[in-house]
Amino acid sequence: MSAKILYLISFLILLVSCEKEDQYSDIPEIKYKSFTMAEETENDFENTIGHLKFTFTDGDGDIGNDPNVETANDTTTTEAYNTFITRFYKENNQFVRDTTITYIIPYLEGGVYREYLKGEIEIKLYFTDFNYDTLKFDFYIYDRANHKSNTETTPEIIVSEWI
Repeated sequence: MSAKILYLISFLILLVSCEKEDQYSDIPEIKYKSFTMAEETENDFENTIGHLKFTFTDGDGDIGNDPNVETANDTTTTEAYNTFITRFYKENNQFVRDTTITYIIPYLEGGVYREYLKGEIEIKLYFTDFNYDTLKFDFYIYDRANHKSNTETTPEIIVSEWI
């Protein structure tokens, strides 16, 4: 009888001590982390470059473009671009929408033991015109199932403080 109780207690301890898998939504979630700006030299050209960093989580691990989908001439759908960054500049104390910049997150795959993906992404933004001193960015991503993430916004960026 005591052997059965010992087995039962051992089984309960084993059951309770198992690692619980983190649960994340199949809809990607992003969080703004930082934005920095600097003048850098690339390919013998000096550019002003912004570095936008954000973290992401995706429950079904389908972030990044599918390498099996042909997107060479497709510039309008989320199969072609999966990151959308809208620049705003400040004019007369109000932010005005300027332009939307698109990027491609490369194909990422969920893990073997866990399907979800978590990580950090850094995107370089190249600036060629400075007709404004204050700007901000709204950004979001899409996963391969065409789920749109939440939209994040940078704080106000005062360009003259960076360059």
